[in-house]
Amino acid sequence: MNDKLTSTNQISGTSITDIIQIIDVLKWPILVLIIVLLIKKPIVDLINRVTKIGHGGTSFEAEQQKSAEKQEKRQISNVDRALGLFRLETVEIFKSAVLQEINLDSIPTEKEKTELLMNYSIALYIIKHYELIYNSIYGSQLLILQQLNTFTYEDNESLKRYYDYAVERSPKFYDNYSYEEYIEFLYSFNLIVLENGRVIITVLGIDFLKYITETGKTLNKLN
Repeated sequence: MNDKLTSTNQISGTSITDIIQIIDVLKWPILVLIIVLLIKKPIVDLINRVTKIGHGGTSFEAEQQKSAEKQEKRQISNVDRALGLFRLETVEIFKSAVLQEINLDSIPTEKEKTELLMNYSIALYIIKHYELIYNSIYGSQLLILQQLNTFTYEDNESLKRYYDYAVERSPKFYDNYSYEEYIEFLYSFNLIVLENGRVIITVLGIDFLKYITETGKTLNKLN
């Protein structure tokens, strides 16, 4: 039950060749540019609870979880405005990669093209949604999800032991962050639900754990 600080990987000083190689590994930039370059219109709430990533995972303030919940309620920005942040040369590099990735011209009908773009859009928003949660969630809360994914019965009172354990290890960290706020974070992102007095992990919660595993992220986060 040890919570460890997750290291942050940074990419800097990349050449055009490096960028193309990165694209092969990190598919989500391609998903972003497909939406931006081919749909060219505002996109809002393709799934029920979607937001932008607001901050990294290295903050040591309990306020980060409250901020994440507020961001979740905001409407996402116009993707065309986001595209305007980048130089034309950068856009063209990624545009070429996008077109090569999806081979849109080979798709025979407009309906099939729309379905492809929609699937890419959904995948993008799922990834963004789970990245926001992962950057804000604490290791002890991940332990709760793992526990609920393994055992069928827990209630709010029994789950408090994870909060108490975290407080014992980092008391100052939780000075202004109550158990009610701590557990509400999991409820607000629909990772858990309360049914007949029992706390149950949701499908979103199970898939969130799967996402962490499949993307090679650690479950042993701080606090």
